Amino acid sequence: MQKMKLYPKGFIFSDESLPKLPNYYKLETFLDTYNYWYDEDMCATTFEHKESFIIIHGEYVHIGIDNQFTEKGLLKHLLMSFHQDYDNFLDIMDYIAGRYAIIIGDRNNVFVYPDASNTRTIYYSTKHQSIASHVYLLKDQ
Repeated sequence: MQKMKLYPKGFIFSDESLPKLPNYYKLETFLDTYNYWYDEDMCATTFEHKESFIIIHGEYVHIGIDNQFTEKGLLKHLLMSFHQDYDNFLDIMDYIAGRYAIIIGDRNNVFVYPDASNTRTIYYSTKHQSIASHVYLLKDQ
């Protein structure tokens, strides 16, 4: 009999070290500051450039008519637009379909954007600088 997974297809993002995570969660670190753990069965796309980063956690596809992007190309374009042309960043997000969360930031600030229908849950802790896909994942930490 297969054991049920806790927090399936989930994630937690924090600037702290978290010791109580399931052993099937992978870790990526950004800017030597932020830790992003996610279920190894989940699609997670990341890109780090100089002093900033972007994560798209979940299933998504870019459906733009005028511009077509590869997965990494989309992340690179979103990250550059976020810093240089925020209106363009928002326009590009209008053409991303799916169930996902975008985490984007630099050493000073982190911003979180849900998918257009807000179907990928995102919870945050008021006591710690952490966000997660499951409320009890946050609580257990």
